[in-house]
Amino acid sequence: MASQESSTELHLAVANRGALLAGAVAIHVGLAIVCVSAIYTGWQRALVSLPQWGAMLVVAAALLYAGFSRGGVGVQPLWVRLLSALGALMVLGLCYDPQLSAIPRLGEELPAVFADAYPSIALVGVVIALVGWLAYVGAGGEMGRGPAPMRRSAALTVGLVAGFSVFAYALLHPAHALPGSATLRPILMAFQGGALVGILPGAVGGVGVRRAPHLYLGVTLILAFVRNMVFPMQ
Repeated sequence: MASQESSTELHLAVANRGALLAGAVAIHVGLAIVCVSAIYTGWQRALVSLPQWGAMLVVAAALLYAGFSRGGVGVQPLWVRLLSALGALMVLGLCYDPQLSAIPRLGEELPAVFADAYPSIALVGVVIALVGWLAYVGAGGEMGRGPAPMRRSAALTVGLVAGFSVFAYALLHPAHALPGSATLRPILMAFQGGALVGILPGAVGGVGVRRAPHLYLGVTLILAFVRNMVFPMQ
């Protein structure tokens, strides 16, 4: 009887470890897709100015410093956790291309109201990261590291943006024929930002995650800057 219980506990531990690592991999894959979109997208100087790029490079340097510093496993300092959220929001703000509507076959299947909200592949990345994070948390990936800062605030912000967007649509659509995409776009943007702010501050320092997000978020900001300086949008 004891041996059966021991065997069952071992199988559960192995399954739990597998779910934990699978969740971590999905988080990395999702963030990588977001980073690819940020690097791929070109911006006009009128939309992203040199002072704004300068601010991003400062954050990129801080992200790389945090990523290469010791103490990447376990409970992370508050500044490290908040920095991951700031870096993710900056990278997400650079994501516009490639558009999902531009992907062969997929673009033809998208509803018009969704395509007109201009979702990029970053949305797919965020969804993958979110699903991975749910598996990660379910496997105990955040146990013993305290509550994640800003998670409730992020959820509240997403709810408020969604609520006000729907209210504005209900109020303005009858008189001004407000398109549904004008309501959907801010909801999608809030969802993406809120999801990353909810995921990263709690996941960094965990098994399979550590401070890797700091490294590739920092590198992404630098590469996006180089891409836009070498191949500027006219």
